[in-house]
Amino acid sequence: MTAIGVLPLWPVRNSNVAFPRVNLDGCVILTSIRVCTMSLGPKEFHKPVKVLRKLLKNFQERPLPEPVHRLRRYTRRLESMLQALMLDRRRNERRLLEAIARLRKRAGKVRDIDVLVGLVCILRASGENECRIQLLEHLGALRFRRARKLYNLVQIDGPVMQRRLKRCLRHIDQALAGCGKKNQGSNFERFGERELNDLRANFRST
Repeated sequence: MTAIGVLPLWPVRNSNVAFPRVNLDGCVILTSIRVCTMSLGPKEFHKPVKVLRKLLKNFQERPLPEPVHRLRRYTRRLESMLQALMLDRRRNERRLLEAIARLRKRAGKVRDIDVLVGLVCILRASGENECRIQLLEHLGALRFRRARKLYNLVQIDGPVMQRRLKRCLRHIDQALAGCGKKNQGSNFERFGERELNDLRANFRST
């Protein structure tokens, strides 16, 4: 039996935990269950912020598919992390999330074209090579326009986002320090089911 209800902020090992249970005769017995934990240290919380700052700083006018994909992935991770730490209520993080939402929307449109191009390239249809070439040319022109809009948005919002991301690092450290004081030596901090699922999905190793 597996229970997932707590999230450690620093690495701990999976362990068996005994919980009391009352049987039909009224006797209290202990049931041992396996508690699955996921280790999230300060480095894991800092990583989305640092990766996004680097991506924004080095973003190209004609970006390759991988930077666009990483941009979308780490904006989702940062959003889930700020919500889990309840930092999305602060003014700096609230404005940052608004800018991130616009950025992820633009990046998503470019990513859609990249996926379509990949599918067209592996498409095998006899006698349809000319149509496939025309389709690739159309998708290439469409991607160029969407990538330019994404680049322009990065140029406009990028400097402000860099400053907000830098402040966000300090706020994350303050939130983690506050969790440690509340727990008084415990490695666990309770999160809601939605926040826990978001973090489990978004903090996988890349």
